[in-house]
Amino acid sequence: MAELLDLDNLYKHLEEKAIDYKCRDIANLFQKIRDKMHVEKKADLEAIAQWEINIFNFSFAGNGISPLWTKPDSNGKLMSYPTYDDFVPESYDYIIKRLDSTNNPMLKARYAHVLWCSPKKHGKYAQLAIDGYLELIKLYEQKDKENPQKHFGFDVLSAVENALLLSRNINDTTKIDLAKLEVKRLIFNFNPESTCLFRVRADLLGVMINKKTIFSKDDFNGINDLCFNFSKTLGDSHQAITILQLGEKVEQKAGTTKYNWNDLIGESYEKMMNANLPGNKHVAIEFCRNALEYYKLSKNQEKIEKLETIYTELKGILEFPKIEVEIDLKEYIADCEKRVKELIKFTPEQTIGFIMTDKSLLPEFKSVKELD
Repeated sequence: MAELLDLDNLYKHLEEKAIDYKCRDIANLFQKIRDKMHVEKKADLEAIAQWEINIFNFSFAGNGISPLWTKPDSNGKLMSYPTYDDFVPESYDYIIKRLDSTNNPMLKARYAHVLWCSPKKHGKYAQLAIDGYLELIKLYEQKDKENPQKHFGFDVLSAVENALLLSRNINDTTKIDLAKLEVKRLIFNFNPESTCLFRVRADLLGVMINKKTIFSKDDFNGINDLCFNFSKTLGDSHQAITILQLGEKVEQKAGTTKYNWNDLIGESYEKMMNANLPGNKHVAIEFCRNALEYYKLSKNQEKIEKLETIYTELKGILEFPKIEVEIDLKEYIADCEKRVKELIKFTPEQTIGFIMTDKSLLPEFKSVKELD
């Protein structure tokens, strides 16, 4: 749209519509302005647009920030984009100004999070980013309800995980509690029609289990029942196994033993074994082996005996015939011995020098790059 090739108009547009875009898409909008400003030789506006491109091309990973890409240059040295080296002091003044001027939670969270990870790091930026992410959770959740096939659940995940991580980083107990409540609420109440339901639940269960110092024993109340019931609704046995394995860890955290998780996992593998027995015995035998492993852990003797019989039968059916081919290696060995005798005439230094300098042994970087 022509009207978005102007910074002020794009600012206004994003103030209302930023949540409709992925970060990469916002970077692309600013890229069009940058290219236009370059043609018009407006260097100051071109620089501003480039700062915005950098801001929206960053990714947040763990406690830090990640570039869009990393690759070797023509000399083999690794280079990345974007990095904070791409910014000058004026860049940070600009980001702070943008943060102060916007009320859009997506923009506020992005600018604040970039500042928090930057040399300008300050607790107030983490606080603002957390507030933005907590607001975004609800907004993305609503979008997922309106368009359950559009994968807004991934945006929900990103927002809640960032809120929890930043809250923990600044040790703000109030915000930690708010983020924890969102994690548990989403596990129990995320849109059941969403294509992201499994991913949201599995990832957030993983967050709860792995954040040992954040979630207490009481936080896991009722989640074992949810895992059990949810596993029964999943048509994909692999997904069911993932949830059952998480359910076992949940009960370990809660200190309960309501379900025999190993037996349930064994049942899922047995189901996949049975589905593959008629047409793919090579796969069936692997699922049989997995089922046996879990039935042994659950001490289900009846199932152990049954599947050991099936496993033995499958192993007999699938045994590959032995194929032998005799190869006369006399000439090859004689040639190797001849070459060795020639090589040992040289000193170790001469041999190493040859290896280091002979370009025929290793390809040039340029040649390797052309294979991409």
